[in-house]
Amino acid sequence: MRAVIEVFEGLHDARREARLEAMQRALVAFEAQTSQRSAVVGFNTFDLLDVGTDEVKHSAFLAWLLDAAAGHGQGALFLKTLLATCRPAIDLALPEQVHVQTEFAGVESIVDIVLYEAGAFVLYIENKTVSPAMPNQHDREFRDLQRLGETLGVPPAARFAIYLTPRGRRARGKSAQHWHCLAYRKLGAVLDDLLPAISDAKTRYLVADWLDTVIGFAGTWRRMMTGLSPESLLVAEHWNTIQDIIRARESLDRELTEMLFSIQTDLEAEDWWDEDWQFRRYNNEIYIYNIHWIRPQEWPVVYMGVYWLDAMHVFGATSPPQFYVAVRSKGYEILRDRLIALTRDAGYAAFDKRLFIRRDLQKCPTEREAAKSYPENLRQQIIELFTEYAALMMRFDDTIREYVAAKDAADAVADEA
Repeated sequence: MRAVIEVFEGLHDARREARLEAMQRALVAFEAQTSQRSAVVGFNTFDLLDVGTDEVKHSAFLAWLLDAAAGHGQGALFLKTLLATCRPAIDLALPEQVHVQTEFAGVESIVDIVLYEAGAFVLYIENKTVSPAMPNQHDREFRDLQRLGETLGVPPAARFAIYLTPRGRRARGKSAQHWHCLAYRKLGAVLDDLLPAISDAKTRYLVADWLDTVIGFAGTWRRMMTGLSPESLLVAEHWNTIQDIIRARESLDRELTEMLFSIQTDLEAEDWWDEDWQFRRYNNEIYIYNIHWIRPQEWPVVYMGVYWLDAMHVFGATSPPQFYVAVRSKGYEILRDRLIALTRDAGYAAFDKRLFIRRDLQKCPTEREAAKSYPENLRQQIIELFTEYAALMMRFDDTIREYVAAKDAADAVADEA
């Protein structure tokens, strides 16, 4: 039996070595392939800013494009394109000056983008990336459009409402027939064809990046591919190895979580830990709190922890893992404000939020030697942060306990009543 086990272990190790060698070859080939491309390819400004389907952010970018006086230097090109792409198209003689505003508040509604010029025209744009319209939203916005038109002295024929959605949905309500439909897919196709005509290179790249982002929720409008890219062919050629890499990424996430959970042992060895501290795990996060800062049947009132310790945040271009100190939100605003003031008086930075203290944890360089030393370096950083801020919060122990006691007493009175 021992001989059989030894043979099995030898085969297992051999397969593992072969798999690692294949992964290494695939990665080297892929990096060699992609290094030949322009640095701009694959880099998307809107991905880095985590825009996603955020309607407010997309509206802000659209408003910038539609503003003829904005820094893109293309004048009214984008506004004319948008008006011509609507269904039905909007025929409007644009004045030299156009006011552009986002999140415009009327009497009954807040519209995403409004463009106007007194006496000339007013244009409402209701932008929806993924969310549906609210009940009576289009009727309320249309009534506000009429009010603004009257205030600005704009004739009724020069008041326009546009409903922008991924596929060009129709507006709803009694005013539906007055709304012009506009699809992100159609606008994207038109702007895609317009890219070569954009004279400013920086603006051209920004618009191209935005169009790539819009495809994520509107679907593609681009012509069917006639073949696979070199990168895709490389992935297909090494598909089994790519699958191993994906599984290795999942394993890396698990190892980072296990490392995070193992810090409990280190914390319990610290002198300050005996001052009634407790350790908890939550999914792939950890947090600690003092037992005197917890109320019956509730989470701790004040606690500190670590989150985002996964491969994407440790090695990728996203935000680094975070250490935080938090106070419960609902019903604890007075305590939060008091702790923020005390923290600042003690010489520490504090945010006016539930997570009133936040510190970035170090990211890991992708070099092998740096990655080998990363776990111990990170472990020490986390322990030092817990130690530093546990000591800080203990300076405010009386304040926290008094607040907890006051809330308990208030609840007792309410129960008796």
